[in-house]
Amino acid sequence: SLLSRRAVLITGKGGVGRTTVSVNVAITLARLGYKVGLLDADVYGPNVPLMMGTNEAPRARGESIIPLENYGVKLMSMGFLNPGDKALVWRGPRLHGVMHQFLFGVEWGDLDYLLIDLPPGTGDVQLSLIQTAAMTGAVVVTTPSDVSLEDARKAVDMFQTVQVPILGMVENMSFLKCPHCNGDIDAFGHGGGRRTAETMGIPFLGELALDPSIRFGGDTGKPVTSQGKGAAFEEIAQRTFPSRARRQWSWKTRPCGPFAPPVAPEDSRPRRRALCSANPRRSPGKSRSPILERWTRRSTPRPNARTASASLRAARVPWETASPS
Repeated sequence: SLLSRRAVLITGKGGVGRTTVSVNVAITLARLGYKVGLLDADVYGPNVPLMMGTNEAPRARGESIIPLENYGVKLMSMGFLNPGDKALVWRGPRLHGVMHQFLFGVEWGDLDYLLIDLPPGTGDVQLSLIQTAAMTGAVVVTTPSDVSLEDARKAVDMFQTVQVPILGMVENMSFLKCPHCNGDIDAFGHGGGRRTAETMGIPFLGELALDPSIRFGGDTGKPVTSQGKGAAFEEIAQRTFPSRARRQWSWKTRPCGPFAPPVAPEDSRPRRRALCSANPRRSPGKSRSPILERWTRRSTPRPNARTASASLRAARVPWETASPS
């Protein structure tokens, strides 16, 4: 059956609290009664397992993966399949296969929202997700500092280039509450996110304080929103996903945007290359998830590049921009 959901990308410079915003907004939506999934697309540095307080290995049902669930949110992360401090050394082409597996090979079920926590930058993972499925929009997380805003503007420009709507910008670490006088301390400046959003003509979703309790909740796997706190996250969630605009549409739709590949007939499409480990000669003492090991053991013949390119060019058709039904 077709899965219906709204897929929202959450991006920003590394270290601005992008995953913190993703986790707490997802829990807030779940507490508001929505069916929510959270996909950790940061393959090289997944932090969702730690912040959500779960590190179990997901189970497989046939060729599908059953996502974990905590605080009412369905979860999938490479951190569940490659736990601990073991580095995952993969090149770009393998990332596309992982993203496809996480989107279509996971039994998400019928979700209202699927939040995707992107890695920093504007690289392979972002383009792979945009090519694979039609995204509802993107939320850019930044701090007030000029260094962070420089990368935030690049992220906005990338999503506008690939025709992904910008839902808004969030200014994290906007101020620090002084524990003595209760005044605001502008540790990284203040108001830069709002000014940038106004300049670029995108919505400004709100400010988040530099609060030690938010940091402690993320480090211990007990986010503040799971404890009924975090009113600022609830305001941001309601501004980003207003109830009157709650809609669903077909998830398995044709990719769109200028980077989308041409569509070939079913009988001429080259088979997707199976995922494999970057280091097949791993030490037997370092165990991985059975799902990841199954991906490693797969061996699919690599299609002839010239034949595949010729068939794709011959079948090129005009693109239809995916729109809400």
